[in-house]
Amino acid sequence: MRYLNLIVVMVLACQCVHAATVTITWDHPTQYVDGTPLPSGALTATRIEWGTCNGTSFGTRAGERIVPYPAATTTIDLAPGTHCIRAYSRTASAESSPTNTLVHTVLPPAPQPPSNLRVSAQTVYTSVKRTDRLVMLPVGTVPAETGCIPTEGVIAGGVTYYAVPRAAVRWSGSVRPDAVYAICS
Repeated sequence: MRYLNLIVVMVLACQCVHAATVTITWDHPTQYVDGTPLPSGALTATRIEWGTCNGTSFGTRAGERIVPYPAATTTIDLAPGTHCIRAYSRTASAESSPTNTLVHTVLPPAPQPPSNLRVSAQTVYTSVKRTDRLVMLPVGTVPAETGCIPTEGVIAGGVTYYAVPRAAVRWSGSVRPDAVYAICS
């Protein structure tokens, strides 16, 4: 019977988001394995299978999803780690051999940034650009517990300086730049 041998012309692709939801897409086959045309109504579903990997080969199945034809996409939720994914085409009377195995790694979510970043040295600086470097010049001081802005930093001389609120600065001269930085911890 021609239904026993389907040619699989599926291309698997992953688009991942940080929440470990994986979108899988594929192309449906258009022929049987003997090269004869596959009628458009012959396909009934695609079976997506995921599990462990044995190198780059499929290991042990952890789950599956049957996607009714003509859909060519589905999403699955995967825990952080390395997963193998493959697919099969189905007709009313047969299932194809599996596609190539897609190896996909889901990264764990990133941690929250540190909180309560505070000034550890009370001197505040402005940044001045010099040829091939950045120089930090002192312009005043701030109280020791002044909060720093952790998303706004500059690196000069291998040291990271973070922006601090201008309102907290006790200026030491007439230079009062729009942005001031301190060493924070």
